[in-house]
Amino acid sequence: MTAITVSAFRRNAPRGAVIAAEVFTRVWTGLRAMFAPAPRTFEQEVAEVRALAHSLRNEDPRLSAELMCAADRYERHYIG
Repeated sequence: MTAITVSAFRRNAPRGAVIAAEVFTRVWTGLRAMFAPAPRTFEQEVAEVRALAHSLRNEDPRLSAELMCAADRYERHYIG
């Protein structure tokens, strides 16, 4: 008969580690909420796509036209 000895070790965190982790988590969550980007409006998105289309007008006129059409469709659908 064979006997196997299994050792189970408990991990002990340094004193205050749980509290420090909780404080860090709360501070991190607060900072993320504070610096979260503001939600963009539909008008801002359309303006950005049109600006991209204008910047690509000389390099790739076909893509520029497609982007302008997409911006028009998006504007009709979401803005009215």
